[in-house]
Amino acid sequence: MSNAPPQRRKSQRSMTKNLPVIRQEGYNIAGNPSTSQLATPAHARAPATPPPAPAPATPPPAPAPATPPPAPAPATPPPAPATPAPAPAPATPAPAPAPATPAPARAPATPAPA
Repeated sequence: MSNAPPQRRKSQRSMTKNLPVIRQEGYNIAGNPSTSQLATPAHARAPATPPPAPAPATPPPAPAPATPPPAPAPATPPPAPATPAPAPAPATPAPAPAPATPAPARAPATPAPA
């Protein structure tokens, strides 16, 4: 046995409580045939008029078509420089080293005096 308090039941509301009452000729407010109709046989009774059909729901107006956003302006290329950049001067070649001067020719050996 648990010591939990008893659960309270939610009251169940009747679903017909909030419905609109549609009165038809020859029927009482509960929707049952009135006593005057019970005295008349069913085949002699005039058929009950059906309730008026509800007006068809009008569809909501179609939303206006979304206008496409304006196309962005084409990007303009950056302006070309007014004066062309001067071409770099060609590198001056380093002066070629002077050719090595040949060593002076040796004088022929003189024979030693006898």
